[in-house]
Amino acid sequence: MTGMPATLELTGRRVLVVGGGDGARRLAAWLGCHGARLRVVAADVRPALREAAMAGGWALCERAFAQGDLDGCHLAVAASDCVDLNHRVAAEADRRGVLVHAVGARERSSLHLDIDDDEPAALQWRKEPGAGRAYLVGAGPGDPKLLTLRAREVLGRADAVLYDRLAAPEVMDLVPARAQRVYVGKAASHHTVPQSRINAMLVDLVSQGLEVVRLKGGDPFVFGRGGEELEALQAAGVSFEVVPGVTAALGCAAYAGMPLTHRDHARLCTFVTGHLRDGSLDLPWEALVQPSQTVVIYMGLHGLPRLCEELMRRGLAPGHPAAVVQRATLTGQRVVTGCLGDLVTRVREARLQPPSLVVLGEVVRLRDRLDWFTDSFDGAVPEGEAAPAIEALHGG
Repeated sequence: MTGMPATLELTGRRVLVVGGGDGARRLAAWLGCHGARLRVVAADVRPALREAAMAGGWALCERAFAQGDLDGCHLAVAASDCVDLNHRVAAEADRRGVLVHAVGARERSSLHLDIDDDEPAALQWRKEPGAGRAYLVGAGPGDPKLLTLRAREVLGRADAVLYDRLAAPEVMDLVPARAQRVYVGKAASHHTVPQSRINAMLVDLVSQGLEVVRLKGGDPFVFGRGGEELEALQAAGVSFEVVPGVTAALGCAAYAGMPLTHRDHARLCTFVTGHLRDGSLDLPWEALVQPSQTVVIYMGLHGLPRLCEELMRRGLAPGHPAAVVQRATLTGQRVVTGCLGDLVTRVREARLQPPSLVVLGEVVRLRDRLDWFTDSFDGAVPEGEAAPAIEALHGG
């Protein structure tokens, strides 16, 4: 086993201490001095610990340890006089992904507090070669409040995070200050870091024994190239987990008042990407013009003129309802609605920019009645958004 010194920010963090003796008291006192919000659980509490708890304002529960005691904890310290209990606390903390120091169970501890008679001198974080793990985490459609609980949990203990431009600053604020942050760019047709290099970085960091998060907008498996990254991790023989996110189409539909399916209007919903590997727009056109369906095109803004032209050529009426949603779920969300025949002109006038999604189908007509989040585009360009539309939309 190898270790590395680490600084752990405890201010305001919830920490569980299991044990009622002098060792638990000393550890709790040190943790409390460093700003931790302490809960001490023990069936047998010695008077000195009870007095320290009263003086320090710790939450003291004089009962047996329960698994629920770990809920919301950043760190657990198993410091009872019973080694079996310390093992049990460590096992449950490890299962939940909570950092743990277990007295008499060093091999089960993910973090070690090396203490003398006075106070802990240092923290040692366990980093075993080959013991790391990669997490492909969906950051959701934009609004940080739509991040899943599991995503928050994983981000909160990450050693390294690979992120791109779709990661909201509020989401990145969940990442520990000690963690490495690697910006890998990635926008349509412009990749700051090639995909092959991202794959190699993930494998390398995990092989160092780190907890590595690959943070992706929306869901990792919906046009996020998560499958390619997972194949690389699997081929390298490293451990991984996928944390789903609310994909952009779902967030866009919900916040724009356009249900993707509806018994009266759409029995089928199709997601397609408007940006293929070679930059072309070779889509399954015949499938996209079928009746009674909603079509959502990811990364479709650049090819919007050809998209509308081709769909009409394949049989959809110029009056077929269509919309483009920019910055879905965020305060600056903008929605342009129209039809295939005039959508390009409307989007050009609105000067929409990526990231945007295109929505096609009768459900677009429901927006006027079901919108709850923002008003439709009124023809005026909001202040500060006077940049020209993307080149593909200029001049039709």
